[in-house]
Amino acid sequence: MRFSARGFGRGRPIYVHYLAPGRHLVRTIGLGFGQARCGSLTTSPRRLFPFRTVRSGTWRLQFDTQGGYHRSPRAPFVVLAVPVIRQ
Repeated sequence: MRFSARGFGRGRPIYVHYLAPGRHLVRTIGLGFGQARCGSLTTSPRRLFPFRTVRSGTWRLQFDTQGGYHRSPRAPFVVLAVPVIRQ
């Protein structure tokens, strides 16, 4: 899949923090830097979860401009809930 982000600011780094069910941090990945006036970014194709073990439940992907995860990040940020169901 590709990640697309807008509104994070030109030249600012954009990160995604992977929070497992229970909201504990599993990994932080740098996606790149915001381009153009609005700070847009579209990544090359990559795996949604860049690790092997993915538990069932609702994962939260927090996108922001901070290299370290913070429960209450400074703006701009967005949180995406991703349900994972195993059958």
